[in-house]
Amino acid sequence: MVLAALRATGLDRRTLVIFTSDNGGPVQQGAVNRPLRGSKGTTWEGGMRVPTIAWWPGKVPAGTETGAITSMMDVLPTFAALARVPLAAGERIDGVDLGPLLVGEPVVPPRNTFFYFNGLK
Repeated sequence: MVLAALRATGLDRRTLVIFTSDNGGPVQQGAVNRPLRGSKGTTWEGGMRVPTIAWWPGKVPAGTETGAITSMMDVLPTFAALARVPLAAGERIDGVDLGPLLVGEPVVPPRNTFFYFNGLK
C-alpha cells in the first residue's frame, strides 16, 4: 500500500523506503529465528541479526545484498546525508552514513567490529 501510494503520486523515484527491525524475535513469546541461534536480548545471531530491505528505484540496485555490519544508529546520519542536512557542528553521533553502501558504490565496509553489551545478569 505504501509503495503503491508512492508510485501513484510520482514520489517513488524520490523516496527511500527502508524496512527493518531492531533485533531478533523473543522465542519465549513464540518467535522463530531459525536457522540462527538465540533471540531478543541475546548476543547470538538470532538476537542481533535482522534483515533490512532498502527500496529506492533508480538508486538502490535491485537484487543486491551486503554482509556489512550496520545498525539502527546509522539511520540518522544516512538520512541526514541523503537529504543534505548537516549535523550540528561539534556533535558526535555513533552511527555512520550508509548512503554509498545503499547505492552500490564501492566502499570500505562502514565498520569491521561492533560492540554489544546487554547488561543482563
